Amino acid sequence: MSLASSDDAHALDPLAGIDLDALIRGGARSKPDRLAMTDVGGESLDFARLDARADLMARRLAELGLAPGETLMIIGAARLSAFVGLLAGLRAGLDVALAPAHPAPTVLALFAARAGASAIATEAGAGCAMEDIFEVAARAPDVRFVCELGAGAADGVVALGAPPNEAPDRAEPFLAPTGRIATFAPGGGLVYHAQRTLALAALDLATRAPGGRSAPILSTLAPTSFAGLVAGPFLSLILGRPLHFHGPFEPEGFIGALEALAPAHLVAPGALAGPLAEGDMIRADVLASLMLLDRTTEARGALAPLGAAADVPVIDLHAFGEQALIAEARGPDKRPLPPARAPHMIRHGDTSILAVRRRDGTGPLAFEGEAVSAG
Repeated sequence: MSLASSDDAHALDPLAGIDLDALIRGGARSKPDRLAMTDVGGESLDFARLDARADLMARRLAELGLAPGETLMIIGAARLSAFVGLLAGLRAGLDVALAPAHPAPTVLALFAARAGASAIATEAGAGCAMEDIFEVAARAPDVRFVCELGAGAADGVVALGAPPNEAPDRAEPFLAPTGRIATFAPGGGLVYHAQRTLALAALDLATRAPGGRSAPILSTLAPTSFAGLVAGPFLSLILGRPLHFHGPFEPEGFIGALEALAPAHLVAPGALAGPLAEGDMIRADVLASLMLLDRTTEARGALAPLGAAADVPVIDLHAFGEQALIAEARGPDKRPLPPARAPHMIRHGDTSILAVRRRDGTGPLAFEGEAVSAG
């Protein structure tokens, strides 16, 4: 049996070789001045600066002595710095373990220990106090460095970021074997994700977000979870639309950002739907679509009917632990539909690539397919 050539593999599989590094470097070559991502902290990067910022941070990680195969743990909110840290860690050949900022230090320390993290990075003001990060590091036996993803740093903290107005580094691209992405499932277990899996889930979501393809994306989800990565950076890069992070959540700033970007694709927890409806914000002049996250192990009641939102497409994002994100577009009555009631298929010409399929049987819901990560 002969193996297909690389060119043949790409022809048969349109997602072969699709990863964050390729998408960002491709954007830096083809549209360097186009806005890529912003956040509530005022950071705004076009593709050239995003690419250069990630390269600069990757070099700094290598200069610390972190070797390919070691683990960088990033603790972050919905901020651009968390994504730059992820991209830089991968470019430095590190495994990157992503954790949200809200758990207690003892829980984060357990995560760091299970990941075997050699370094922990976060950004001041992104939802986790630096003294808590020091406690996490003290409790995790393998941690050698505490890092600040921004440009400033306290005593004992390594600054990885660059000043906001620093010119892009035009040196040769930093190249190392690409590391792996891991997130923490409920209970603290590590789940490693193939970037192809994340890209497939984002492509599946893109097919269920009707209209408004030219609108920007506003995400309140941190890129430190399966859902936050898929419905944030991956969706943004696949659709070619700017991504605006908003985190930690702050009501006045959120309303201001939403009004400034309107109409925008909003990605938010399902619990935010009620306040948006009460504030008369679920309107076509404000929202190109509303994507509501339902973490199925936490808040099944969050996804309520939204009869008043008849003119705004509503997509439910059913997150199953850290293994899958199933997007289901609501019908005209705006009532939630069961996830994966029918198989989700990505089609390329006459070829179908399975995105997700519900597994037959009784008991807890389980899913299988190419948009589901192995535990």
